[in-house]
Amino acid sequence: RFVADAAAQAVQNMLPSSGSDRPHCASPGFRIRPFEPRDMDDVYEVCLKTGDAGSDASGQYKDGRLLGHMYVGPYCKLQPRLAFVLEDEQGVCGYVLGALDTAEFYRKMEEQVSRLLQLQRGRTARARQTSATPKLLR
Repeated sequence: RFVADAAAQAVQNMLPSSGSDRPHCASPGFRIRPFEPRDMDDVYEVCLKTGDAGSDASGQYKDGRLLGHMYVGPYCKLQPRLAFVLEDEQGVCGYVLGALDTAEFYRKMEEQVSRLLQLQRGRTARARQTSATPKLLR
């Protein structure tokens, strides 16, 4: 808990004291707080809206959640104590994510990705098998 509190305070100290030139946060009333599961859609949205070198990447992907799945979701799921959101009166407008042990984090992430790919391959194989089965036998 000490690491998470220290990280939140360090980031809070870096915030501007007035105004912001960042279009993602509307006002100077910033607050950093720990990530909560209810924030997932919002941090995915921020990721997408800043995913093109700080600009909006919305038109670049068929699946608007792809960037979030790659760059935000793993940290929020695997290291939630080191995930924080930046918010103003309008809601979440930024985030700070970290991993206490990078090597361990990537090992866990690879395990999860591998598991998801295996599930997807199984679904695809079952779908092919079902579509190849004559309708009378289904």
